[in-house]
Amino acid sequence: MKKLLPLLCALLLIAAACTRVDESDTTQPITETTSTSEATTTTTTPNGVPVPSEQVVEKTYTADDAAKTQLLRVALRVPSFAGTEGAWAQVDQYYADRLDELTALCELDVLEEMRAHFRDAAEAGTQFESGAVDASYEIARCDARVLSVLRRVTRGEGGDVREQTILPETFSMENGGKMSLYDLFPGEESAFMPKLTELVLGGLKLQSAVQLSRDFEQNAMARLQPTDFVLTETGLTLWWQSGAISEGKPAFVSLQYSALEGLLDARWLPEDAE
Repeated sequence: MKKLLPLLCALLLIAAACTRVDESDTTQPITETTSTSEATTTTTTPNGVPVPSEQVVEKTYTADDAAKTQLLRVALRVPSFAGTEGAWAQVDQYYADRLDELTALCELDVLEEMRAHFRDAAEAGTQFESGAVDASYEIARCDARVLSVLRRVTRGEGGDVREQTILPETFSMENGGKMSLYDLFPGEESAFMPKLTELVLGGLKLQSAVQLSRDFEQNAMARLQPTDFVLTETGLTLWWQSGAISEGKPAFVSLQYSALEGLLDARWLPEDAE
């Protein structure tokens, strides 16, 4: 059976995937039903911060057999800031692009795999397990300074979760750009990294959400992607994909703003936390 392609890697290779599909393979035609909701114009709070809406793509793909066997169910959601301007409009376009990419990934790579699995099961006389891809999100913080969103992309087969990718994203609402850790801390890396490392390792040792690798202390900072974090109302949460420093589930550590005093640039704090 074809090895599952990690979703995060597939997102980065989406352009290559587009050239890899064999359009002549009609051995298992499919039909699809689609439900797509367009985001409505965004309203704003009294202080002028947009209230997020969302864009949704839901599709079900079935085989062209007598039973119309379901091959793949897709339910994708991203935040939307439709009708905004400036930095918020830039973020809205960012998520519209991510939704398009993920939809294409499902229709190309994932559906192609499920078609092959269905064909193999029919030939072997075994039970076929349909697939599912779900993309959800939660907004960790949304104010005039920062937008932080935590997205989860989950792939399953036969009702079991086979793969989950965590996508933390934080944007500066000064310009709509996606931020990295190096934007959070002023000065040279040598000025903040030793203390940040101490706080991160201390927090990881105290957590009990996942089983950490034996060598997590040596690898935690080296394997931390600079953009894999969110800012919340109370602090900073850093994320590692499953397999980086833990097995089975992604790892994370949350640091309170009070612990980061003197390190974190004050302009990224919530206004009431200054």
